[in-house]
Amino acid sequence: MATLPHDVVDLYLAPVAITLDGQLEDLGHMTVHELDVHVGVRTDHDPLDVAGRRAGLLKALTHVTDMHGWTLAWDDRGLLIGHAEHRLTLGLPQNLREYLDVRAGGREDEAT
Repeated sequence: MATLPHDVVDLYLAPVAITLDGQLEDLGHMTVHELDVHVGVRTDHDPLDVAGRRAGLLKALTHVTDMHGWTLAWDDRGLLIGHAEHRLTLGLPQNLREYLDVRAGGREDEAT
């Protein structure tokens, strides 16, 4: 059953999702190294491990995006956009999955 928007924030889902989807498409053409540089420039932080890459990529995506009250998180299927009880997951291009996967990125996490 479809849910009607409850507030103004709900009405911003479409522009936020379209903006993020466009960013994911643009990032989908980058190499893992280019993604590292992009995240580093946008966040002023060099992500050294999986957790750092995951947090850095979220921060880079929201760096120039007005989220209008929507939040981002990672989901097994991709990028989760959420507000209150509403959720939408955008799929990730393969290179972003590789970037977020320490083995594919060619770097190992720091030993604990």
